[in-house]
Amino acid sequence: MLRDYVETNLSAQELGDLLTMTGFELEEIIEVEGEPVLDVNIMANRGDGASVLGLAREVLAKDANSRPTELYLRAANRFPATDSGAEDIHSKTAVAIQTPDCTRYACRVFEGLTNVSAPDWVQKRLRQVGQRPISLLVDLTNYVMLETGQPLHAFDLDKLQGEKIIVRAPEAGEMLTTLDGTEHDLRPDQMMICDGTRPVAAAGIMGGEETEVSATTTRCLLESAHFLNTSVRRTRKQLGLQTEASYRFERHVDPEGVVAALNRLAEVLEVPTGAKPVPGIIDVWEHKIPTFTVSVRMSKVHEWANMPVTQTEAKGYLERLGFTITAEVEGEITVQAPSWRIDVTREQDLVEEIARV
Repeated sequence: MLRDYVETNLSAQELGDLLTMTGFELEEIIEVEGEPVLDVNIMANRGDGASVLGLAREVLAKDANSRPTELYLRAANRFPATDSGAEDIHSKTAVAIQTPDCTRYACRVFEGLTNVSAPDWVQKRLRQVGQRPISLLVDLTNYVMLETGQPLHAFDLDKLQGEKIIVRAPEAGEMLTTLDGTEHDLRPDQMMICDGTRPVAAAGIMGGEETEVSATTTRCLLESAHFLNTSVRRTRKQLGLQTEASYRFERHVDPEGVVAALNRLAEVLEVPTGAKPVPGIIDVWEHKIPTFTVSVRMSKVHEWANMPVTQTEAKGYLERLGFTITAEVEGEITVQAPSWRIDVTREQDLVEEIARV
């Protein structure tokens, strides 16, 4: 998967060593179905590393001989779609956000589906990372999450009452049976994904049993959203659940990548099935999370990192990591942090970025 995003001559061990030196510690390399699989430790403040795209960015920043692939460049460009301005989807569903804990909610609708098995290559890659293949729609949501870091969820649209989505806190007495079969009494400080009448998923954690996709699903609402990490962490602990989605949301998911993941899934779904989404995307984006503009003095790079780095080198490192240079004078660089790096807020953070590369 990493080689899909990076053209490199580095071996699995060399890639693991490189990632370790940039702060993503390689725990081990294991062979699964004839291929090396890297088990990489992701720090709590680096949710962007919980994706192939994020680790590819690290490799490209560190190794001057590696090159981005066409897939990486399209991912960096947010997988643009030609139908993003279409309105057809609005006749199929609607979305409302009624809690500040959800900053963005987007969806696509697919019709005329046959939810069969995913392609063999998708199933193999899921097994290699320890996931059990389930069905085409579920497997592709998991696959795109591994690629982009953005969790997705597929609802059976015919099972959504009112064929709409409302993101809100639960009302008194409401309950949710999650996909693992557990029934939960809900609390008013939790964030739920609801249809017209009831909760149908614990936001950012796990879907509900009543609206899950199955072999009979022909119409799907595909969810992609951004939730506050503190809200997901609180609800996850209260419900006693731990999922791949909650792992990522608790560490911060890139809010700018929400629609990109929808478009990427539409791409990989069309290849084996020929299915295309209903034209258009619903994208409710009420609260944009600001990133920081930070300056770094080269004198502080030399003092705190205790290593020789030129200003040209420092600028190149930061740009390859996704930072935008907004101003530059002799001895000082000012950057805008990317949307996936809300942890970069001060000069010391930029010194660390330069030093680790």
